[in-house]
Amino acid sequence: MAPKPIAYLDSRHPFFHYLVDIVYPQLGARLETPRFRIAPLSGSHWVYLFSEETSQRKVITKYCFLPESVKHRTLALREREYEHLLLLRGLGFTGLPCRVARPLGYRKHLALGLILEWEAGRNLDFFLQQAIYRNEGAPLLVRLEQLAFFLAGLHQKTQNGQPVDWRPVKTYFQKVLHHLHLEGLVSTEEKNIFSRLIDQWLSRLAGLNALQVLVHGDATPTNFLFPSARELVAIDLERVKFSDRVWDLGMVCGEIKHAFLWRRQDRWGAEPFIGHFLRGYASSFPDSEKMFHRICRVIPFIMAVTELRIARNTYLDRPYRRILIGEAQECLVGGLKIP
Repeated sequence: MAPKPIAYLDSRHPFFHYLVDIVYPQLGARLETPRFRIAPLSGSHWVYLFSEETSQRKVITKYCFLPESVKHRTLALREREYEHLLLLRGLGFTGLPCRVARPLGYRKHLALGLILEWEAGRNLDFFLQQAIYRNEGAPLLVRLEQLAFFLAGLHQKTQNGQPVDWRPVKTYFQKVLHHLHLEGLVSTEEKNIFSRLIDQWLSRLAGLNALQVLVHGDATPTNFLFPSARELVAIDLERVKFSDRVWDLGMVCGEIKHAFLWRRQDRWGAEPFIGHFLRGYASSFPDSEKMFHRICRVIPFIMAVTELRIARNTYLDRPYRRILIGEAQECLVGGLKIP
């Protein structure tokens, strides 16, 4: 359901004419007497839905109406996402079965934000909830297959021949740990244990001689939409980067684990879906068994990062956040035992 509109765009506003003259013609819409409803998208910062009443065509704007206090911080993200959208669309992700959102406008010198074509559809989190609350797991399995296919295609097309540098992952891991330590969720002793485990993992990972691929970088359930049974749309691409392919896979699996643990207090309910997703990904490669086992050697490390990352969210209660921290430690310890 579309968000409830809260305002109309003033026809005297410069952005009004930009929409009429530049943006909407790309959608094949000729506007005689346009009226644009504006509504914020739930859960998103500085992201709005614009709906033109006559044509019923919609666009998304990101960072278009920023206060001065945050403009400089978001400028780099805005420009980065625009470049990544063009890059991935240039790789062929423009239609069925997988595409990335279509950018319709970006003007750095005018301080205009990023404007995207509106994509209607349920996100992956919807299908997770259907599986958890209604025991409707089949639709989730199908969507996980689609997501696996998209990520495999992205990774296959973008391997650059350079070895994976794990140092940024270590830096991020330590940053998250420090945040949780300051909140009193991780004790000094636990922080030291995590640091030792991280060093053991980095020593292990250095021996894999993995090559970099382009990863989505923020593979959370709300960043993948399914407009129809045959379509997947990837959104929020500001964190696209070169890294190990398991960065995306581990984040997806960590989110699935969290969804079942948080919503159903079920530690093992996610396992069939995680296995199905990873097998689906590996099946896109000539030696699927080799790829699957390679993933299994790395994924506990990235799932641990993901669980700690989720544990930073203050909307979760502190006892549950402590459970996530314990899950992360178990991932690290157990993963090191995999031969």
